[in-house]
Amino acid sequence: MNDFKSSFYAHLHTLVENLHRKKFLLTISGGKDSVALAHLFYQLQLSFSLAHCNFHLRGEDSNNDMKFVQDLAKKWQIPLYIKEFDTLAEQQKTGKSIEMVARELRYHWFDEIGASFDYIVTAHHANDNAETVLLNLTRGTGLKGMIGIPEINGKYLRPLLPFTVDDILQYVEDEHLSYYIDQTNFSEIFHRNRMRHTVLPALTSINPQIIATFTRNIHHFQQQFNFLQYEIEQYRNRFTEKNDHQFSINIRELTSHPYASLLLYEFLKPYHFSTLVTREIFKALEGESGKTFFSPTHTLVKNRDTLIVQKREENQPLNFSFQTIEELTNYGFSVDLQLNNGTVIYGRNPNIIYVDAKKMQSPFQLRNWETGDYFYPFGMRGKKKLSDFFVDQKIDKFSKYQTPLLCSNGEIVWVVGLRADNRFKIDAQTTHYYKIIYHGRIGK
Repeated sequence: MNDFKSSFYAHLHTLVENLHRKKFLLTISGGKDSVALAHLFYQLQLSFSLAHCNFHLRGEDSNNDMKFVQDLAKKWQIPLYIKEFDTLAEQQKTGKSIEMVARELRYHWFDEIGASFDYIVTAHHANDNAETVLLNLTRGTGLKGMIGIPEINGKYLRPLLPFTVDDILQYVEDEHLSYYIDQTNFSEIFHRNRMRHTVLPALTSINPQIIATFTRNIHHFQQQFNFLQYEIEQYRNRFTEKNDHQFSINIRELTSHPYASLLLYEFLKPYHFSTLVTREIFKALEGESGKTFFSPTHTLVKNRDTLIVQKREENQPLNFSFQTIEELTNYGFSVDLQLNNGTVIYGRNPNIIYVDAKKMQSPFQLRNWETGDYFYPFGMRGKKKLSDFFVDQKIDKFSKYQTPLLCSNGEIVWVVGLRADNRFKIDAQTTHYYKIIYHGRIGK
C-alpha cells in the first residue's frame, strides 16, 4: 500500500467507525478527483455504489463522461446509478443560474438515492477548500465562512479534504488511471475557476505551501468557530426565551455584555435579519418602545426592555436596506458579476436583468411601490409614473402592492419581474455588469 493510500485509509478510519460495515454512495463525474476516490474505495474493498449525473450541458462530451463511468463501473463490477437531467429546461422554468440549478438537481437526487446508504461521499479536496474560503472572503464573510467545507455534514462525507490536487494527480499517475477532463473547468467566466487558475497561483508564488497553510488555518478556524458557538449558546440560554409563537431577548441582560452587538447578530441570524438591519436594531436598544424591524421572514418589535421576534404575516410591507448588491442573495436573488465582452444575450425571462456594475451605487433597497414613484422603462423613451406603468401592464391593485422594487441610491433599478430601468443598462462604456436573477420569492 503506497503512502497516499495508507494516509487516506488512516484518515477515513478517523471519520467513520466500523468502516467495512458501512455502505457508501460515491458521487462520480468521471474527472480525476472522483475517479481517484472511487479507485481508493475499490482498492480498500469497501462496500460502495457509484452515482453519476448527466446534465446534458456539454453536448457529446456529457454523454462521453457518462459512457466512461458506465465502463468503469462494469470493469470493477460496482453498482451504478445514473440520472439524466434536462438542465436548461429546468433553468428556464426557475430563472436561476445554470450552476445553481445543476447543484440543486444533483443534491436532491443524491439525497433521494442516498437514503439507503450510510454515507454519500464527494471528492472535494484541500484545493477546493482553499478556493471556497477565498471566495467567501471576496464576497464578505464572518468566521463561519472561514471554516470551509465540512468533512462530515449529515450523511455527506468528504474524506479527501486533507489532500491536495497534486497528491491526487500523483496517485492517478501512479495507478495509471484514466479520467475525463471537463473543459469548462478552465473557463474563467466562473469565479471559482478564476480563483483556481489566477488567484491561487499568484498566492503560491508568495507562499509555495499555500494550500497546506490554508488547510492548517481552516482547522484553527473550525476550532475557534466551534468554541464561539458553544459560548454563544450559553448566552442564548441566559438572555433569551423561546416558545411556539415568539422569540424574545432581554435587552438589559444583552447590553450588560461587552460584545452585545455580536451576540445580537448571532441571536437574530436564524431569523434572517441582515447585518445592516441588525446594526439598526442595536442602535435602537436604548430608544423608544414600539420600533419595528423586518427580515424576509420575521418581524422584530422593541417592547420596553424586550426584543420580540415573530414570524411575518403575509402581505406585510416590504422594506429592506443593504450596502452591497451581493446582499440581494439574502432575499431570494442570485447576483453574478461578469466581464463585459460584448456577448451579452438578452433573453425573454422577466426574472433576469443585466445592469452596468458601475451604475449600481449604495445604499440599496428592496421595497414596495409608493405614491409618486417613477422610472425610465427599458426599451422606452423618457420616464413614466409607476402607477401608469402598472395600469398599462394590467397589474391589479393587490399585485401592485406586492411587486418588489430594487433601488440603487434612491433610484428604481428594476420593477422586479416586470421591467428594468433604462438608466442602468449596459452600454459601450460598460466594463463589468451584474446578472441578477429573481427566484420568485423574498426570503430564503
